[in-house]
Amino acid sequence: MPVNFSNIIGQDSAVETFNRIISSGKLSHAYIFAGPDGVGKFLFARTLARNLLCETGQGCGRCRACRMLGNNSHPNFRVIGVAEGKQTITIDDVRQIDEEMRLTPFVPVKNAVGRTYRIFIFNEADRLEEVAGNAVLKILEEPPRDSLFILVTAHPESLLPTIFSRCQVIRFYPLRNDDITNLFKERLKIDDNRARFLGCLADGSVGYGMQLHSQKLYEQRDYLIDNFPGVLTGADRTAIIESIMAYAKSVNHTAEGQRRVIIQQFKILGLFLRDVLMSHYAPAFLPLNRDKTNLVNKWAKAITAQSARRALEQILQAEHYLKLNINSNLVLENAFLQMSA
Repeated sequence: MPVNFSNIIGQDSAVETFNRIISSGKLSHAYIFAGPDGVGKFLFARTLARNLLCETGQGCGRCRACRMLGNNSHPNFRVIGVAEGKQTITIDDVRQIDEEMRLTPFVPVKNAVGRTYRIFIFNEADRLEEVAGNAVLKILEEPPRDSLFILVTAHPESLLPTIFSRCQVIRFYPLRNDDITNLFKERLKIDDNRARFLGCLADGSVGYGMQLHSQKLYEQRDYLIDNFPGVLTGADRTAIIESIMAYAKSVNHTAEGQRRVIIQQFKILGLFLRDVLMSHYAPAFLPLNRDKTNLVNKWAKAITAQSARRALEQILQAEHYLKLNINSNLVLENAFLQMSA
């Protein structure tokens, strides 16, 4: 019987892989879950653990094992991550679990594979300091019986090559636009326009989309789209540049973080210009910014396709310059100046 991955969205390959592995009884002792941030790697690891520890093998949520797992008190389950106030997973973090993982698993309840597992999840495993990574490697070389290790990482290239040789790698991918849009609508209780907007900017990452939602980027998007067309006709650029910079500073306190937020805002302008440009070539085209359809149509009539294309090229060039760490104010001034030239 397949195990219960009903809460996993958009990772069909990983679901099929583990249903096949568990059905065959060939579960390995160590896996690397590799993929972008916010696509469900850690959720999948916890869900796998829930299925393996559940008395029914279905992650029922009602049995003793599931209840303990739900309140983080299951003695056979540990998550090892970066402690608050630290930058890495240290050797002390690894040593702390070394002794307990050698013990016989507690709560001896048979599960979906007919064995009682002790499960260890290393979250953000790429942040293992070198000596800690070597300690993990030693554990993986001689793993205790009935143990399962899952290393979750968005940067697998940062792991020791020798760790790779001891683990099976499971790839996780950005979510499809439809999947992530529907998820945002359901989880955030927002309308279709907002959910689609977040989906386009989230790059397939639920976590990143949630972050954008918490930053109230949608409200900033309204200001940008409502005021940006004036830039195309040579109107004063100062107010919109000041708004872009002020918003970036309001949601992030680091120079690099602010640069990323400015890039987000340029992406919003790029998506609006895309709608305007597409309206020239496909009048029946349904714009991404559907709640701004009237504005899109207005500016599709006010400026030529060539002007819209030139402005979009300036947006893309500005994003490139921002990624090269060029002064943000200069990039904004130059981009808007060129658009209205």
